[in-house]
Amino acid sequence: MPAMWNLRNYDSEAGEEHLHTLEQQLDLEDDVLAVVQDFWSGGGWETDTLLPHQVRKQQKVSHHTSQHVSNILQEKHVTAPCTVTLIWGVGGAPHKSNLDLIAEVNGKPLSHKHRQVGKCKLDFDANAALPVKEHPAENITFNQTGIFEIHVDNSENRDNSDVPFKVLVRKAGRDVEEYEGVWPRQRMPGQLINVCSIAVEDE
Repeated sequence: MPAMWNLRNYDSEAGEEHLHTLEQQLDLEDDVLAVVQDFWSGGGWETDTLLPHQVRKQQKVSHHTSQHVSNILQEKHVTAPCTVTLIWGVGGAPHKSNLDLIAEVNGKPLSHKHRQVGKCKLDFDANAALPVKEHPAENITFNQTGIFEIHVDNSENRDNSDVPFKVLVRKAGRDVEEYEGVWPRQRMPGQLINVCSIAVEDE
């Protein structure tokens, strides 16, 4: 869709007409079209508001969030040097949904359905059954080298609303990485949101 990158070249008077033409020609889904409209309005790709299905890497990790995850891992006795943690329901946000953390390991999905693949495992799951947790979290530890794709699913949207979430990547000797995303209310289970790709190397 190269036209998306050329919106700045259109003159302001004809902008709306060109945007309407793009809608017809590209036949974009609603959520992708929203990105185009945001770009046209001047937001570019650095908008402060996450659109549905977008994931954004934070420039600076929140100390509160990092400490919250550290406390969870300590409570669950997780000591592996490389972990990926999913949390939601932060700061009073929706927390009843059954979000799932998924990683691709050796070409296979590691999730609550297959809790260990190779030397990687899902340490704990949340909200699969009632009662739900007020501060749900899930964690995967990576005990082998490789490049792994990280995804989030929502098996059951009990909140019936958009569900914000965060994913924290911790690796020994590296700064913690924090990603923020939103699971859209209308998104169906199984339509995974790709969060990031992580590389685990020998220490």
